[in-house]
Amino acid sequence: MSDALTASGARHATVGRTLQATQMRLTELEATRMSTEEADLAEAAVDLQMQQLNYQAALAVSAQALQTSLLDYLR
Repeated sequence: MSDALTASGARHATVGRTLQATQMRLTELEATRMSTEEADLAEAAVDLQMQQLNYQAALAVSAQALQTSLLDYLR
């Protein structure tokens, strides 16, 4: 009887810890969902456009810096 009570208590403690961890994770996910839903669409679009512009500028600069002519290559 004692062994059964010990095993039952251990399972109860495990379930309790799992429930607590699940509740904490749900709280974190809810906070993430709320911050995602509250994102300003216009601000996100402007940020994306700026990142694309920076990427294009970096590509242009590296293409210009690495540009070699056939004569430069043959030297």
